[in-house]
Amino acid sequence: MFSTTKEKVFFIILIVLAVLLVISNVFTVYYLFHRNDVVEPDQRVDVVVPTVNDNSGDVSDVDATNENEASDVQINEQSGQIEVTWNEFPNNVTVKNFFPYNFFNGNDSKLNEITNMIGNITDAGKITSGVYRDSHVYLVESYPDGMALSNDYFWVIDDRDSDQMIILDKYSMSPSGAFLQSLFVYNKELTIKNWAAPETIDIPGSTYKLKRSDMRYTRLLSGYTLVKQFKYDDDNYLYWDELSGCFVVKRPGNTAQDYYVDIDFLNGNRESRGSVATSQVMNFRWNDGTKNTTEYQTTRLTGCGASGCYSYPDDLNPNDLIKAGTTDRNGNLYAYSPTTTQDSLAQGHKLLDTYSYYYPGFDEGTGQQNEKESFSKFMSEYPLLYWRDPFGRWMEFLNVKYQPAVECGKPVIYLYPEEEMSVDVKVEPTGGIKISEPNYGDGWSVTASTDGTLFNLADKQSYPYLFWEGYGYKYAQPDRGYVVKQTEVKSFLQYILKELGLNEKESADFNEFWVAKMQEKPYYFITFLPQGEFDKIAPLTIEPQAATVIRVFMDYKGLDEFQDVEPLSIRTPKRKGFTVVEWGGALHD
Repeated sequence: MFSTTKEKVFFIILIVLAVLLVISNVFTVYYLFHRNDVVEPDQRVDVVVPTVNDNSGDVSDVDATNENEASDVQINEQSGQIEVTWNEFPNNVTVKNFFPYNFFNGNDSKLNEITNMIGNITDAGKITSGVYRDSHVYLVESYPDGMALSNDYFWVIDDRDSDQMIILDKYSMSPSGAFLQSLFVYNKELTIKNWAAPETIDIPGSTYKLKRSDMRYTRLLSGYTLVKQFKYDDDNYLYWDELSGCFVVKRPGNTAQDYYVDIDFLNGNRESRGSVATSQVMNFRWNDGTKNTTEYQTTRLTGCGASGCYSYPDDLNPNDLIKAGTTDRNGNLYAYSPTTTQDSLAQGHKLLDTYSYYYPGFDEGTGQQNEKESFSKFMSEYPLLYWRDPFGRWMEFLNVKYQPAVECGKPVIYLYPEEEMSVDVKVEPTGGIKISEPNYGDGWSVTASTDGTLFNLADKQSYPYLFWEGYGYKYAQPDRGYVVKQTEVKSFLQYILKELGLNEKESADFNEFWVAKMQEKPYYFITFLPQGEFDKIAPLTIEPQAATVIRVFMDYKGLDEFQDVEPLSIRTPKRKGFTVVEWGGALHD
């Protein structure tokens, strides 16, 4: 067979090498197969995010860890203080370059999913002393679930030594959604040495000071229209923002810190988050020497939410005011004369609007709205007070008895359980329920089917949804939203309602009620109240608790011409498990 001994030896060597190659491949496959079942310490694991069926509320099958299982928050317990050299001109980075290089591992679907959740990522500076030295600090923007007046912002340390992205909890809002939260670890102890803005700022030529507002979320400078006021130290200026009624100091990462005038006759909480204003009994004496016992609203109800700063009216004529009282520091409070009559006021005057829109309360016994006070009684109780601040600007304070209310128009509630079940539903608008179907009584008790059909136990009838109308105390109509041609309102609502999480049937029901109310003007400003604010004016309780709650509340106004407005931040919520959907809106005369 072999002509020489050399050929025989060469053949044997080839056979041995072939056998060794086969054995090594077998061991390699075995190792790789079993290695996939083991997660090494600190190893990042790709998570497949469930997809949503728009029309059913069901979560589709997935082959990896679902969002609930990835929702455990990881805590970093490192304590101490860091110092950051802030970038004068912060740079934006991409999602792909922000996360560790091995985070995506070529998984484009994961990259796309996270890119849809995260907005701008700003490289704000570098840590120069303390733990995590030489690590970069980023300001990260994320899109909240559903609709919001603003996005979430959080500060992150990029610790490449441990491949961890550490959120500085003391300075941040938490990102929305369990999946996004699972991408980070959270530190509640670390502080930034060169972060804090001064607690107070002296106002030149005045004994009053500006006080730092510590209740305001992270805000970007781009959200303000700033007017320079004065230098408060050798290098930095104080600014004024007319829209929010706040004074502003520039902060790292192109962010802003708000300040308000620290007024001697205000003592309690004068800051608010969201769209619900704060109020208190102001400390002053009326002209007759009696001490004030009336509660006044101290934060503004105009602009994009109750601002946490004061209300500065733009249509006030000081010559129309009289002295009404005196503060302990001999400052004066002013008001319109109590003898002012309706006939003496021009159409659109602030007093007429305040009287027209105030909500007199709800009588639970009769189920009717209370009768309004007479205009003379209204004027005798000083509905509006004014004070001139150290900058010469007039502040306005509203008697809380005369707060406006919004009528909630046809909110309807859909229930989609995963299996037929008994459900108790309570909705408690702050001004009471006017009408309902089925009859609300002390709440609804129904048997809910998976297709959304509701069997009401009280009247033994079936309903497609629960309907109510009522009153909630007035909120601030957001400035952000959309201006739409009247002829395009229906198509726009079909699009935006899907983005907000409504399915085809729910959107059709919504449009059937609301499109007919937007016919008179050539344009309409359309906006939506964030779900958290809807929860405040009309709290909703579901037993057993739903896994997903989507509440959509629209407000609008007619316009004679087009206006440029900033759009809302929307991230479509995912439906999973027992889902509750509610839509409604503000009724306008």
